[in-house]
Amino acid sequence: MEPMLSLRGTVGSLAKGVMDLSPRARVKSDDEFGEYRAEAERLGRLPKPIVVRPVEGGHEIVDGEHAWRVARDLGWAEVPCEAIEGCDDFEARRLTYKRNR
Repeated sequence: MEPMLSLRGTVGSLAKGVMDLSPRARVKSDDEFGEYRAEAERLGRLPKPIVVRPVEGGHEIVDGEHAWRVARDLGWAEVPCEAIEGCDDFEARRLTYKRNR
């Protein structure tokens, strides 16, 4: 697996990835989601970048579905992303698990 690269992704361009990977997402309660949204609003940005991997036609979210949903709900057009090159399905699942422990 290659190192992460920083980039900015449009919220709309990441929509397909969220739909494809949502079974791996960690569940947040409404209160947790509200707290995360309030923090993003206070900061004027996401607390940490969304992790994506390249796929045909764009990028797919590996970690950060809740952040993407917050950005979408707040009407933000772009979000900070870190792209992982050479990340297969197994590695994507492993990273999601590791980052959400």
